[in-house]
Amino acid sequence: MKKTFLATTAFLSALYISCDKGDDEVNKAPSAVTIEVAEEDLGNSINFTWKAATDSNGDKIIYDFYANTEIVGMGLTKPGYNWLFSEHKDTKFPISFKVTAKDGKGGTSESNIIERQDPVIGKWQLEQYITDGVDDTTDCDRQSILELKADGTYVVLYKYEPSSGTICDEETFTGTWENKGNDKYSFLSAEENEASESTITFEEGKMVVFFVSHEGTDKDTWARIN
Repeated sequence: MKKTFLATTAFLSALYISCDKGDDEVNKAPSAVTIEVAEEDLGNSINFTWKAATDSNGDKIIYDFYANTEIVGMGLTKPGYNWLFSEHKDTKFPISFKVTAKDGKGGTSESNIIERQDPVIGKWQLEQYITDGVDDTTDCDRQSILELKADGTYVVLYKYEPSSGTICDEETFTGTWENKGNDKYSFLSAEENEASESTITFEEGKMVVFFVSHEGTDKDTWARIN
């Protein structure tokens, strides 16, 4: 009887110690992931990827994907997120992207941050100039350069057919620009102090600008050179 009692006591003590250790196990946050850009279609989409986080406690991990401070992908069970500009036209630039890994028990970790400026920012060369469906592009037109700067200013070197001779005439215009959301951009000319609005989209890495001028409805296609 005494041996049985001692054996039972030892078993219960071991069980208690085992349970106590399990209950006191410290929850550790999952490992932080590193997000990368797997593929990017300028102005249309960005495909983000990352390797799965690990968790020393063996907890199931989910991910939240952020654009600035907004969660745009919540509770993702697999690494990766495809950002579509068409679904987030009012998101303010520059955009900061990051991922948090969560274990469901309060443990979280944050990834690195990837930032993207407004895709119109850069230096562009005119490729095609269409008015009311008619291609009016000349060789001189194709030498025109537009630079949209991150500080909200722009410079355009406009070249056109010469009044005489063979060298293209040119004029330089400056001003400010603003993204109004939903693909709408406003431009304020410093020389004419006149504002205009354009719709800007992107096709195969090229910037397509739609606007109404005194000549009609224009569609300008610009190729990025920087």
